[in-house]
Amino acid sequence: PERSFGVRNMIVPLPTNKIKVKGTGKLLKQMDIEGLIESFEFWYNNEEKEDIELKDMIYLNTPDGVNLINTASRIDTLKYPLSNIKASYKKRNVLLENLSALGILSAGKSDMGGALPMTPEEKEEIQRDWAKRSKDKIVLTEADVKWTPMSYPTKDLLLFEELTESKLAIIEAYELNPNIFVQSSKYENVKQGLKMTYQDTIIPETNEMYDTITHQIGLDAEGLRLVPDFSHLPVLQTDKREQSEIAINLVDSGVADTNEARSIVGLPPKEDQEKTIQTLNGAQVTSMVTVIERVAQGLIPKESAIAIIRVSFGLSEDQAKEIVDGVTPNTMTEND
Repeated sequence: PERSFGVRNMIVPLPTNKIKVKGTGKLLKQMDIEGLIESFEFWYNNEEKEDIELKDMIYLNTPDGVNLINTASRIDTLKYPLSNIKASYKKRNVLLENLSALGILSAGKSDMGGALPMTPEEKEEIQRDWAKRSKDKIVLTEADVKWTPMSYPTKDLLLFEELTESKLAIIEAYELNPNIFVQSSKYENVKQGLKMTYQDTIIPETNEMYDTITHQIGLDAEGLRLVPDFSHLPVLQTDKREQSEIAINLVDSGVADTNEARSIVGLPPKEDQEKTIQTLNGAQVTSMVTVIERVAQGLIPKESAIAIIRVSFGLSEDQAKEIVDGVTPNTMTEND
């Protein structure tokens, strides 16, 4: 919301199920969002609502392939898997609470004329015993009865298989990797699944979200852009080490020069970095301190730091190793 003197200093996420988008009635011919959306309505309940101007709302949606503005929530598209999960848990609860599957106790006596029904006294006795018993006790009766199940054994109901299939449907809808959620997954599969989830889903969707926010709050008009940073994530550090090793091999073999190697690991040319970094004792030292600080904070593995220092500052492997090996979490101070 816009405050006094045009200040906007708070972003409040609103639940989409309480938001109604008021369209302009004009669709594909519009070039800007103002041509598509007139305003928004936030409904506190079925009777009370608040109108929100377009300029006060950051509008994000996930395309559903059908609707242009009021797109369907992924939760809505998953109503059947969610319903199946709920039903599976409910069925298991009923079976556990009642100890056994549902069925019929019927008379087992017969004569030459066929089956003989229970007497009213026998029925009353069995019903009284059933009502008094705890769920972990069996029915004991002198009557000749037989049990006819009205359901299948738990394993034949495939409840656990249905839970797994429904869970996978939800994971797939959110474009996540199932190895993260399957208990039987090996460590390496979980690790690679987590990397793939970041690289294929979280990072691209976050970039798209930040680009939309940048545009809608007008930062792009000022030449500014919001950029998310995932470099601190340990699971993504392995790629940096591998890239650094590739860059070092290219330099050692004479295939690439230092600046080309720096480009591979995502660093600017050495000359540009020296121009832009403010230093006390030289650009190289200040940048190297940043790498060492990240090692001390546990954000960069020592192997990655050695490779980065070799590529960035042209030191030998022994020199870089000597610098990094002396770093421990307790060696860095504020004065450093």
